[in-house]
Amino acid sequence: MLSINRFSALVCFSITISACSPALEVERAVSLRTEGGSEELFRPLIGRPMNGRDERLLLSREVPEFSGVYVAANGVVVVRVTDSAAARVESHRLRLEGFVRRLASTSQGATPPIRLELADASYATLDSIMHSLMGGPLRDSRAWGYRVDEMAGRVLLSFVSAADEGEARARIPSGLRQFVETEVTGPVDALQSLTLHSRRRPLANAFQFSAKSGATCTMGFMVYLGRLEQPSVPDPSRGRYMLTASHCTERLMEFDGGIAIQPAAPGSAQIGREVLDAQRFYSTPGVPVWCALQNDSGTQAGCICPAGQVCSHGDVALIQLDDSVGFEYGWQTVSWTVNNGASAPGFRWLEAMSQIRAWPTVGITVTKVGQRTGWTVGTVRSSCTYVGPYFSLLHSAETPAQMCQVEVNGRAGGGDSGSPVWGRFSSDSRPTPLGILHFGVLADPATQLSDRYIFTPIQQAELALGVHLNVN
Repeated sequence: MLSINRFSALVCFSITISACSPALEVERAVSLRTEGGSEELFRPLIGRPMNGRDERLLLSREVPEFSGVYVAANGVVVVRVTDSAAARVESHRLRLEGFVRRLASTSQGATPPIRLELADASYATLDSIMHSLMGGPLRDSRAWGYRVDEMAGRVLLSFVSAADEGEARARIPSGLRQFVETEVTGPVDALQSLTLHSRRRPLANAFQFSAKSGATCTMGFMVYLGRLEQPSVPDPSRGRYMLTASHCTERLMEFDGGIAIQPAAPGSAQIGREVLDAQRFYSTPGVPVWCALQNDSGTQAGCICPAGQVCSHGDVALIQLDDSVGFEYGWQTVSWTVNNGASAPGFRWLEAMSQIRAWPTVGITVTKVGQRTGWTVGTVRSSCTYVGPYFSLLHSAETPAQMCQVEVNGRAGGGDSGSPVWGRFSSDSRPTPLGILHFGVLADPATQLSDRYIFTPIQQAELALGVHLNVN
């Protein structure tokens, strides 16, 4: 049964809940969600492995007043809500009790007592504030962690130093500060010492690996294949995979079944083996090859493979991960800093991805994180660039041309091949996966650093490999 605790620690517990409604800035922060964005937010939660945040957002859709849940010292499960009367409505009460019962499936097998506490902001609102801040004014802050604190009903940001904390607090819009708490934890040694060259378990994208003798590349997106009868729904029973560049394997655009290790160092443990590589094909006069890119009328656009040329939809390969190796599905690695390729980029945190798909448009901002140059931001130069044969001396005389790749004005370097490329287009500014980096125009051949790179969009990667890839 649900009971009400009227003495919970609230900013305005002595006045009506309506007086605790979010400020105008909060309404703006969630406006994209409430004006047609809610389906984008919740649609992807169905049919894929859900994390704790997913479960709470799904509950919030059915019980909008839900703010959080925690277990008190006496074993009572406390459910925080913004409106106790609404929470007592039969359908909402049953949904909350079912949610708690699922969370509390312990050895006792009994549902613990449940108590309601009043809160002044819903979980969905706090989650939106958090991602709006971290994707906006605090995007480059030195917070080492951020989360919705369900006990306090606030967004909690963690910093190593008071200076970092103060600098970030000054950038929080005044109307949102009442919903944000900060803490100074002191040094975080494990995070500071970890770099993108380190051994990483569970596996996460953007870390160093090798699937070719003497080559060092970057792990791309972690992937599930789709169900055979419903490809857009991830099917964990079909294995776990990592998407990377084909030329990072032993043979470009050819299946070789080679093993992959992580990191790229002698004696590193095997993490998996190549199972799919990009398919190559020849042009047929008068017969267009369909690309994933859609034209203005919403139909597929025809790609042209030059006469007599062997072509491919992208420089991609799929590594099936060993059963013993865990992976971070649906999370994007973020590096501490951009560097010039002289040292290993530091690991910052993992950020939950958006569940939308997008084809990049010219002029938009995109980001890549690679084991050579770390986090770099650029702008799309072309949304459909054909890349002629390359690497012919390193691989074979019959090197495929790359059809309809995306070109970016941005920093990359040798060893960044395979890097995940992403943008921020969703209402909550979470990373939206876009494709796999594989080619650069060298600005400095001596250092193998580039100010322009090419990536294979995920849609083209699916055509190249012949499978539906669920990367988020």
